[in-house]
Amino acid sequence: MNDDFLEILRAEPRPEFADALWERLSTVPPGPERTVSMTTVSRPAQRFTLRPMIAGLLILLLATAGTAALSPTARAACAGLWHNITGLTIHEQSTPNIVGLTPPSPVGPNSAGRPLPTLEIGAGGPLPFAVAAAEHRAHGYKLPDAVAPGFAPEPMASANAGSLQGVSEFRWRNQAGFLVVFDVSVRPEGQAQSISPVGVGSVTETKVNGYPALFVEGDWSMTSPSGEWDPNALRRVVWYEGNVEYQLSTTDHEFQIEDLLRIAESAH
Repeated sequence: MNDDFLEILRAEPRPEFADALWERLSTVPPGPERTVSMTTVSRPAQRFTLRPMIAGLLILLLATAGTAALSPTARAACAGLWHNITGLTIHEQSTPNIVGLTPPSPVGPNSAGRPLPTLEIGAGGPLPFAVAAAEHRAHGYKLPDAVAPGFAPEPMASANAGSLQGVSEFRWRNQAGFLVVFDVSVRPEGQAQSISPVGVGSVTETKVNGYPALFVEGDWSMTSPSGEWDPNALRRVVWYEGNVEYQLSTTDHEFQIEDLLRIAESAH
């Protein structure tokens, strides 16, 4: 039977047969045997059912991402954990290693500061606390009168004569043996930024009398073989006024940021 024979015998179906077939194809039969319902009924119903499921999954993913972003591990993996003040760059990380660290562009002198000359006080070596304090202030450097109840000045203070950076160090101690230390140094003109690695989540940016400052909670453990960060080892506030760096620290982990800021802002 060739194609010509089929072409000759081809005829249109009767109208009543065509109408009946169209009606059957266009009608969705009831019951579980709906084989054509995917295109006519089931697909819209499926779309409305999936919308709440998709929304729930998106909320779960966002919550998981937010939790991960706040975790120390995730923060350690970030590249933007730099904190800058004049002369000092602090980087939050999970190890004390500074190899490979490339700090951002240096920060210039604070506009509110004034450059102070590099001066040595005393004849070098320790001086009586009162003598060192008087000479320290005579050269234009600041010093608090007191630090906290129960802390008394140590008899001698260090005056780093001959050092281009060191100026002086004053210490107060309480009966429990905890220390409060006030260090002052000068950053020579043109000196590169210092880089200090600290533990993840240990830095709070703040201000001391309007000067940008960094509060660091903890220090690298000297007893841990892996050099872990110990959040109770030290508390310190660092800030610059001109090219003079002030650092107030304590070994007493009961001190909070408010305590150190109060002492720092009392320096004159």
